[in-house]
Amino acid sequence: DSQPAILYTNKQMIGSIRGKLLHSTTDSCLVEASNGVGYKIAITTDTAASFFDQNNQEVFLYIYSVVREDAFDLYGFSSVDEKKLFDQIIGVSGVGPKSGLAILSIAPINQLKTAIASGDSNFLTKVSGVGKKSAQKIILELQDKLADEAIALDTADNNYSTDNEVLSALISLGYSEREAR
Repeated sequence: DSQPAILYTNKQMIGSIRGKLLHSTTDSCLVEASNGVGYKIAITTDTAASFFDQNNQEVFLYIYSVVREDAFDLYGFSSVDEKKLFDQIIGVSGVGPKSGLAILSIAPINQLKTAIASGDSNFLTKVSGVGKKSAQKIILELQDKLADEAIALDTADNNYSTDNEVLSALISLGYSEREAR
């Protein structure tokens, strides 16, 4: 009566998590779901900032899960847009979830979309592990997909060139790039 092992063709076994935030850092959090299980979830700096002083409060995250032989990793996003851009970035051949999360953490999502749409590969090479070729590949594959969104964002409330000038000024004053962003 032994049953064959069930194989899941959909890698995304967990799509979202709602629960009590037990702890968070700049790159991960621990969320206790209603079943009493605490999930360690890798998060972007924007998501981490939104969790500031939220311990023991209920939070909700969209999840991207990676199941490997030696690990079960969860990546969390506070918005659908953040998760969608993550999916697009890791859809580029050679870009994994850790790099995708690092890319999303270098700037607010609107600024990142504008940088990709405008072809600014130097913006992406600021991420550890993303070289010039990888950055150009990401831009090549996503530039057209994000162009219309970036134009709308730029005219609405995101002045990309001004943001870069302010960033450069803060770095020249001695702030680290992460602090300046």
